[in-house]
Amino acid sequence: MKYLASFNNFVASVYDRLLTKSNRLHLERCVVGLCVAGLLCHSALILLARNLHHPPAALASVGGNYLSAIYTPFSVILFYEVVELVAAIPHSTVQSVASQFEIVSLIFVHGFFKDVAALDDVGTLPSSSLRS
Repeated sequence: MKYLASFNNFVASVYDRLLTKSNRLHLERCVVGLCVAGLLCHSALILLARNLHHPPAALASVGGNYLSAIYTPFSVILFYEVVELVAAIPHSTVQSVASQFEIVSLIFVHGFFKDVAALDDVGTLPSSSLRS
């Protein structure tokens, strides 16, 4: 029992040190930088895949639609929001529920952009989906 209490204190101290206000702001800046870098890198890979006559299979799998590049920053933001949820749980129930709603909405938007990027041409849609 004594070891469990000391382990609990250790985990709590690590949590308190890692999730300070300054560390969370630093993490947020890193996430923004990763999002921008991911968007630019994904866009550059798509540019290469579209302009090479016979791109390698790994490069061709990146996609040919520039909208699919939006998928990368959303993945990074989704990971960041999960980290924020873990940080919010012990502080406030309302804040953690709000963070859960943000995550769910990001998952929907993430899926939406993935589906939109998969469309090559609006003319390929079935005519029944174009009716209101």
